[in-house]
Amino acid sequence: MKSTSASPSITTGLVNTSLESGQKSKEANGLVIACPYDSVDAMLAEKDGTWDIFTIVVSVLVPADYSLIKPALEAGKDVMTQEQGVKTAVVPQARKAPPIIKPKQLVESGAIGRIISTNLKNGANLMSIVGGHDLEALAYVLGEFETLNTMLKTAFPMVDLMVKTGKQNHRDIVDQVLVQGVLKSGAVASIDIRGEQPSDVTPEGLCWEIHGSQGDIVITSHSVYSELSKLSIKLFDWMMMGIAQVCRI
Repeated sequence: MKSTSASPSITTGLVNTSLESGQKSKEANGLVIACPYDSVDAMLAEKDGTWDIFTIVVSVLVPADYSLIKPALEAGKDVMTQEQGVKTAVVPQARKAPPIIKPKQLVESGAIGRIISTNLKNGANLMSIVGGHDLEALAYVLGEFETLNTMLKTAFPMVDLMVKTGKQNHRDIVDQVLVQGVLKSGAVASIDIRGEQPSDVTPEGLCWEIHGSQGDIVITSHSVYSELSKLSIKLFDWMMMGIAQVCRI
């Protein structure tokens, strides 16, 4: 990206898995002056002499981050990632998602009084992607942790391939994550993230309970993506002895 007087930034280069896919992305997103490349090195070699590249944004699956980020950092460019020595940025998408903004508004309005505790369960999830987003959403709505304890475990070390071959692959990442602690507000928090499919007994992919001194908020979804899926948000008012508000976002 390069800053101009007419616009805060413009996209001058686009790296994809191939030149052909890069060209398709350029056309689909209306990036008129962006040139497609098949590697960060190729883009830097050509662009750096004619354009002032200020920031390189990496938006890919986590396993591919390193190979794209490393050459950009070595070239001294600002990258949207977590590395030392350059300006960095973290983009927590949950904070802009209506399904997460609504519970935050309810909490801040005092609809359920003082927050006593919260319990978030996610039943079809791996920690590095969806779990991290759920934890960030909880911190945005209720505040950061003051103290916490965690437990990580791999309960299913062998997994079936998506394509049924009769063979299994070894899993070396955790599929059970427990986080318990006290938030800065004094509320108690418990997070249970499980790498399993929801069952008929517990069909919700996501169930998040927020307990207050005057009521409760219960957030559920069949999907595990708290900020991307349609959520059912129920507000229970203890004084009314029932559901005070129901919305689906």
